[in-house]
Amino acid sequence: MDEERTLMAQLIGEYIVSTRRDKHIRQYALAARADIPQRTLRTLEKGEVDISVYQLSRIVRALDEDMQSFWEELQKDMKVRE
Repeated sequence: MDEERTLMAQLIGEYIVSTRRDKHIRQYALAARADIPQRTLRTLEKGEVDISVYQLSRIVRALDEDMQSFWEELQKDMKVRE
């Protein structure tokens, strides 16, 4: 279970970084849009901490993405990496 949790945190971080970079959004700008501290965003992007659903939904919305699409992508990535 811990491995799955670690993998999910890593994949969420990778998603945030990839989407942010694809949209040419700087880390500090995304943190401001999502109304979370940049330090928190930095650790989330590194997959170092668990993220609350509330924080995740704020980040996904700040990236102008859809939560359902995000979860579908995450599940697909989880299956590939397991």
